[in-house]
Amino acid sequence: MLGAIKRWNERIRGWLAARKMEEEFFRELDGHLELLAAEYVRRGGTAEEARRRAKIKMGGRGQLRDEYLENAGLPQLENLARDLRLRALRKRSQT
Repeated sequence: MLGAIKRWNERIRGWLAARKMEEEFFRELDGHLELLAAEYVRRGGTAEEARRRAKIKMGGRGQLRDEYLENAGLPQLENLARDLRLRALRKRSQT
């Protein structure tokens, strides 16, 4: 039960401060990328090759961003709000 409350609290906080958290996420992502690239350099690769390999291993930035945003918000509330807006638009167009 406590774990579920903690997850909801994190999601609400993320939903309210999405921009700040997104920027923090990308800073952390860049840090991980640099650490991985540094490891590849230590193994004997060039800086350019190491960075390319690190990007490949971590995956695309856009894909990681999408996954992060999907998990950071409140999907149920966002879907409900979207549904209500669509219903209101349909109702207006029918009258």
